[in-house]
Amino acid sequence: MSKILQNPDHLPKSLPLLKAAYDRGLNTWDTANVYSNGVSEIIIGKAIKKYNIPRHKLIILTKCFGAVGEEPSVRGIFYPTEIRASKDYVNQAGGLLNAAVYFNL
Repeated sequence: MSKILQNPDHLPKSLPLLKAAYDRGLNTWDTANVYSNGVSEIIIGKAIKKYNIPRHKLIILTKCFGAVGEEPSVRGIFYPTEIRASKDYVNQAGGLLNAAVYFNL
């Protein structure tokens, strides 16, 4: 789905794709904010709403490790040093094992 996410004109193509997957029994959908700076989650939400897919019948997988920028071009994988040095991204990377979650309570 990465090409779909990079071009908003592909959004209409992605929704029927998710519906077709669901109709064929594929109810486990994998996503992560780092794939598309949150756009993939928005697309999944739009598909659920548009096609009235019962949320309790879906298994949505996600990850929480990499930092996500405010702009789609700011991705932790490309700018790890800059993101770690920026106060704008404090405690946004490292997932649930980030020490700050446990030690800064």
